[in-house]
Amino acid sequence: MTRHHGSIPKQRPKKCGAIPDPPVQESTDKLPPTFRFTHADDKGQYALRHWVAGDLDDLISCFKRMEQMSWEEIRATGGPLGQRTGLAYQRIKNPKSLGLSPEVKPFEVRPCERKRLIAFRDGQVCYIMRFDRNHTTTNK
Repeated sequence: MTRHHGSIPKQRPKKCGAIPDPPVQESTDKLPPTFRFTHADDKGQYALRHWVAGDLDDLISCFKRMEQMSWEEIRATGGPLGQRTGLAYQRIKNPKSLGLSPEVKPFEVRPCERKRLIAFRDGQVCYIMRFDRNHTTTNK
């Protein structure tokens, strides 16, 4: 048997194309929301189980209104106190007051004058977190 003395042949790096740019995220502001309840309070004081039949009618009506609107139109219902209309979209100023990290941008909308939904948005998706029947969540 003959042994091959010498160096091990070097491996050449494979030629790859250029790294593609990440896909451009298009705005979902002109689209209606879709709803998810992954982060909804299901055991505490903000659980849906505390709402009664009339409250649920207001809630369903709110969801129906929201799904007929774009995110842009929903945000436009906000504004200074006294000038809000309909859903009265309002950003929650201090996410930490809700036990959330600063990256989460929560907001509230109102199914009626007294009730509030506390949620956050990721693209087109509206994640409902709290069903606040008596408007006890404050926006501080």
